[in-house]
Order: sequence, then structure tokens, then C-alpha cells
Amino acid sequence: MTDFSGALAPFTLPGKVALVTGAAQGLGREVAQLFLEVGASVVITDLDGDAARATAEELSAKGPTLGIAMDVADEAAVLAGFAAAAERFGGVDVLVNNAAYRKKANTMDMSVAEWDMMQNVCTRGTFLCLREAVKQMRGRGGGAIVNISSACSVHPMIFPNMHYDAAKAGVDAITRLAAVEFAPDKIRVN
Repeated sequence: MTDFSGALAPFTLPGKVALVTGAAQGLGREVAQLFLEVGASVVITDLDGDAARATAEELSAKGPTLGIAMDVADEAAVLAGFAAAAERFGGVDVLVNNAAYRKKANTMDMSVAEWDMMQNVCTRGTFLCLREAVKQMRGRGGGAIVNISSACSVHPMIFPNMHYDAAKAGVDAITRLAAVEFAPDKIRVN
């Protein structure tokens, strides 16, 4: 049995299910581990399915995990990922939209394909995952969604980065609107 007497005691989530995108490494992996430490079951998704499964296996000693390949920019992959979460755990209570694309590109040399890749992963991916999470959360009485953005969305910080800054500004707009739209469903969006 997990001991919740430490600093995380007020934040326990036993019986809850968290889906974290881009969770095979870095910030996403740390977030997934934290959810396990507070008693949640965790769906670890990543573009690299082998890495997602390996991370899930590694973290499974801390609690129930599922590692799956999911390209957040691909609607069919997102639908399949959330279906797998529902099949294994009954649905999700928490979504952390962490997946991102970080390739820099000079504004004047940037291809439209590079612009589209950034928007597809950061903005479209946030939308697709949020939409599927809301569908499941409505049936579970509510939930929480955390969209990872950047200070770059409101103030240029790293150059050249126009496509990233614009994509993260889109994430901010999605978050503000979704917070109002889904509040009646008892779904918090931050």
C-alpha cells in the first residue's frame, strides 16, 4: 500500500487515471512518475511507442501503467490511444498535454511544412487530446486538463522560434476557451 503521509499527502489521486502525452522522457516522464506517486494509474503516451512501453514498464513498480504509441497530431492515433485508456482503465480523469515539437527554424527560410508540423503537434494535438479527454471525463463526473504552454506564447524569448511561439499562443487560447466551455461539466482546464 502506498504511504501518502509525506509532502504529497494533500494531493493524492487513488482510483484516478491520468494520461500524459510525450511521457517517454523528460518533463512528461517526471509528470507520469508524480501521478503514480500520488496513487493514480497512468497512461504514458509518446510518438515513440517502444519508449512509451519501456517507460511504462520501468514505472510500473510504482503503480498501474499503460504505455502506448500516440502521435498527437494524428486524429486516428489519438482516438485509438484514448480507446486503449478506456479499455484498460475505464477512461481518464486527468490529461496532461505535454507533447511538443521543438525544432527551431528561421522565419524567412522556414518551409510551410515546418510551420505545419509545429502547429500540428502543439496546437492541433492539444485540441485533439482535449476533445477526447472531455468525452471520457463527462462520463466520469468531471476531470482536470493541463495544457503545457510556454512564456514564449506571450513574449519572444528564443530566436528563431516564430512557429513555436505561435503554436503555444494557440495552446493558451484553447486553454482559456475550454476552461469556460467545460466548467459546467466539472472539468478544470489550466
